[in-house]
Amino acid sequence: MSAPKRTKKPNKKILPLFTFVLSIVVVFAGFIFRYHADPIFTGYEPTSQVSPNINQPTSIAFPDKNYQLSILPTSIRDGKWGLHKETANFLLSSSAPGQLGNIIIYGHNTQKVFAILNNLIVGDSIILKTESNQEYSYSVSEILTVIPDQTEVLAPTDHEVLTLYTCTGLLDQKRLIVKALPAN
Repeated sequence: MSAPKRTKKPNKKILPLFTFVLSIVVVFAGFIFRYHADPIFTGYEPTSQVSPNINQPTSIAFPDKNYQLSILPTSIRDGKWGLHKETANFLLSSSAPGQLGNIIIYGHNTQKVFAILNNLIVGDSIILKTESNQEYSYSVSEILTVIPDQTEVLAPTDHEVLTLYTCTGLLDQKRLIVKALPAN
């Protein structure tokens, strides 16, 4: 008599492993799609530019956090934001320190650039130094988390306000906005 045939039992460890790997692939693909679809991330590497603002900022300091960072000018060209990866970026089409309007400074949420924004609280001081060696002091007035489509935070204003802008959240799906008003 021949021995009964053994039926092979499905390996129960394969399905969870397959599900895990598939989940990682989907999340990674979503991040890549988001990274390439976001105008901030699809920016170009700016070259030196002549600023139309006489008083453009060249550095930003957070005295309460003992942190300082240089700022380089950038612009929006063909719908793409200029992006210096190792410094903060001053949007040339925004206002300049000391003028009425929205002063927009943005950058990557990395240790070298704007990770510091995650540690700011309302009332913290911010100092902008300009190319004419003037210093302008601001006080954090509001901290918001928005989705990338909420661009009204970047709109011109009828009063002087400093807007700092970086990515945040899982896979950088949101934007961290820090608003600061001139200190008296």
